[in-house]
Amino acid sequence: MAPDVVSIDGAANPVAARRLWCARVTACKLVDRSVAGRICIEAERIVRTTDIAVAVRVIDDGVGLSRASGHGLGLRNVREQLALCYGNRAALSLVSPPEGGTIACIQIPLDGFELI
Repeated sequence: MAPDVVSIDGAANPVAARRLWCARVTACKLVDRSVAGRICIEAERIVRTTDIAVAVRVIDDGVGLSRASGHGLGLRNVREQLALCYGNRAALSLVSPPEGGTIACIQIPLDGFELI
C-alpha cells in the first residue's frame, strides 16, 4: 500500500498552507534539537475521536530525557508554534524509554489537506 501524500493548493487555501509549513518546521526543530548518533522519523495517519490527524515521531538513540528536560526554550517554542497554528488540536509528547533515547511525537489535525 502506497503511503499517503499531503497536497494543498496554497493560493486556494492559505490557512492549510500555513499549517503545513508549521508542521514541517516543527518536525525539523525536533530533529535539530535531537542529540544522538541515529535519528528515525516516522509518520502515521491516526483517527482520533474528533478528527483525523497525523502523528510524526522523531526517535533518537541519545541519552534520553532527564527530569530537567522538556522545559527548555526549544521545546517551549515548539509547543507555542503548535498552539498558534492548531490551537488545542495539536499535541507534543516526549517519552524516554528505559533502554535510552527519546521519542518526541507531534500530532496535528489533517483538516484542510487533501490526501493523494
